Amino acid sequence: MGLRHGQTIPMRANGTCSVESVLPPEQRVKYSEQVAHINKVQRLLEWNEIEFYCKRWFRIQWPPDIPFGNRSEFELGSGTLTASGASARVKVWSVGGHVFSLESHKSLKAYCIAEDAAFVLDASFVAESTLVAR
Repeated sequence: MGLRHGQTIPMRANGTCSVESVLPPEQRVKYSEQVAHINKVQRLLEWNEIEFYCKRWFRIQWPPDIPFGNRSEFELGSGTLTASGASARVKVWSVGGHVFSLESHKSLKAYCIAEDAAFVLDASFVAESTLVAR
């Protein structure tokens, strides 16, 4: 599943921007730039994992100046996704220094197409030290 010009990322307005709002100030710009560069969205058949990529010249290739310092795999945060009276627990992951995926035990298909989808982060969130190089 790819994006066409003018399309938005599923749940972007309600989900990934919520993540940005609770990041440490110096990481918000990097996160925002990462989200802006996402041009390929892929999902598993079960819709329980949605992955984000920046694809250039037929390869996954992120701009070199926007990754977090920590290039390992770590959870950026978790929260509850709601739409039309249903809810699902969702985790937001970073891999290779970039926002990489939304994951849930439930299918996320209904939430991606819902007009009233909203994402609320848990009170506890990623520690600033998790974002820096190790």
